[in-house]
Amino acid sequence: SCVSSCILASAGALNDAKIITFGTGLSPTYMNQGWDYVFRACVNSDFVAPLTVDLAKDLNVTNVAIFRGQDESAIATAKTFASTCEANGLSVVTEEAYNEGDSDFSGQITKIMNSGADAVFMSTVGATYGVFIKQLRQYGFEGIILNKEALPSDAVQVAGEAADYVAFSAPYLTYASVEECDDPNIKEFLTKYQEKFGTIPATDCAYRVYDSLIVLREAAEKAGTNEHEAVKNAVNQISGLQGLGGVLDYTDGSGEGLHNFKEFIRVDGKNVLLKEWMESDAYAAWQAK
Repeated sequence: SCVSSCILASAGALNDAKIITFGTGLSPTYMNQGWDYVFRACVNSDFVAPLTVDLAKDLNVTNVAIFRGQDESAIATAKTFASTCEANGLSVVTEEAYNEGDSDFSGQITKIMNSGADAVFMSTVGATYGVFIKQLRQYGFEGIILNKEALPSDAVQVAGEAADYVAFSAPYLTYASVEECDDPNIKEFLTKYQEKFGTIPATDCAYRVYDSLIVLREAAEKAGTNEHEAVKNAVNQISGLQGLGGVLDYTDGSGEGLHNFKEFIRVDGKNVLLKEWMESDAYAAWQAK
């Protein structure tokens, strides 16, 4: 599942049965249970939250509001982000939560607007991103919006121009079309995906599953068998395996394959590398504005 609470509820039983399991949720919690047969080939939000705080510091953010869901991943990520802010001298001026299924966030946004926040950190499920971003901008918030993961293309379709100045750390991006993608590895994946399904993924969940399966295939080939313990041991020997999210390496024994991420910001309808934007005239113009 890409829902971390579902993985947390099921992976223990799978581990006890010695069944190789790849979670595709982002929460750190299910990978901290000591389950030897549980792995991940996508983002651990505990790795990304500190990078997002660094990103905020680079953008001269001092006061941050947190907007989060009630699911396990959203709570855990918000907690890590808040503690990292405190350790780095950033103030969390308010933390607002919502219930799954809500579509009117006016109450939370009013509190955020009154808090003095110059940035908002979103720790929610993907379906909420576009609606919240659009409403936040409609209420007049012009600061940076920080996200706990890559901003999916379906959220951008909902938010429209309001999605500008959303920043995040992530291993990859989603796209509105194959032609928009400039990463050769992901472009090949999207082309084959479109040929098979007639569309391309609107979120990165398909990327997460694909990378999980190439790790499983690589481990089975290394082991020369599908026997559970042999495959488990083979996963822990994998390094240098190219996935959509980058080079996968499991040799530290943590069960986590991805360790390096990029920093992006959406500007003028495009996702660009944060460093390149900050070195451009467009960044100076944004600061002046």
